Amino acid sequence: MLGAGLASSDVLRRFRAEARILARMDHPGIARVIDAGVDDRGRPFVAVELVDGPPLTEYLRRATPSLRQRVALVRDLCLAVHHAHQRAVVHRDLKPANVLVETRDG
Repeated sequence: MLGAGLASSDVLRRFRAEARILARMDHPGIARVIDAGVDDRGRPFVAVELVDGPPLTEYLRRATPSLRQRVALVRDLCLAVHHAHQRAVVHRDLKPANVLVETRDG
């Protein structure tokens, strides 16, 4: 949700453009956009799929995956970033704290 004081026309235009671009992402390593719009108070929002997992650093500390599993995780992350880059999307704050790891089927 965009803060109330940030909603200049320039920021709103960029926010809407980013929401449209993100909605075109279709990769299992990227949370899907479910909805975007303006709430009843006039605040722009983007609702994304819930990723039910910890940040990468916490996951590595708790789960202690093998080297093979760690390499697979990095490969999956690189494929997700590559998917975004192919669509001219660059994450300007990509860091372990911003990568969530969801475990499915063990």
